[in-house]
Amino acid sequence: MSERELSYADRVLRDAMLSVSGGFDVEVAGRAVAAALGALEQIAKELNARPFAPQVVRAKCAQGHPVSLEVATSPEMLARAGAHVAKLIDEVTRLVAFSKGQPDSRPGDQRGAGREILRLLTDEQLAQVQGWLEQAARQATSQAEPPQP
Repeated sequence: MSERELSYADRVLRDAMLSVSGGFDVEVAGRAVAAALGALEQIAKELNARPFAPQVVRAKCAQGHPVSLEVATSPEMLARAGAHVAKLIDEVTRLVAFSKGQPDSRPGDQRGAGREILRLLTDEQLAQVQGWLEQAARQATSQAEPPQP
């Protein structure tokens, strides 16, 4: 198979995967994660390089008089940006894994992820949830059965 045929086959396969996945492009998501990791690295370098002690900034006001201001630089803005970038990396990485059929990477038993909340419900609330589950099961069964002639 020539390179041209291979690249055409790759494009057809990629288009089919995009169609099946509702437009989610794993390659674009991978590039986004790589870019976000680069941004996170830059934020970390900036946090390490900055002196966060107050600095004196000298400027002139609108009338031309010299003004000195003490400005305290703060790491909070960079740290907040880093936290947002880290969350983006985690969410997109888990979305890529999900699109590939892989399990959730978060710790804990994923099969019982909602069980903890059941302990907080009263008996009445638990009975209501059980009723909803039974109703959903009946609806799923009735939709799966072929109509009777």
